[in-house]
Amino acid sequence: MDTVDIRPRTVIGDLKSTDRSGVFRELVSHLVDMKLLPQDQQDPVLTALELREQKLTTAIGNSLALP
Repeated sequence: MDTVDIRPRTVIGDLKSTDRSGVFRELVSHLVDMKLLPQDQQDPVLTALELREQKLTTAIGNSLALP
């Protein structure tokens, strides 16, 4: 899987979701909307994020995470 550079257009400062899975869905949907991730990769990326989070959390603290 390719990585995405952190740029202003890839950052969402006002997420609506309050749980981890919802946040992942918002982030991945945003990447699809920005044409940085193909639509057909949305589900595999969500699965990969959930599996990664099970191994080690990406939460940093103060409502900040780098999945």
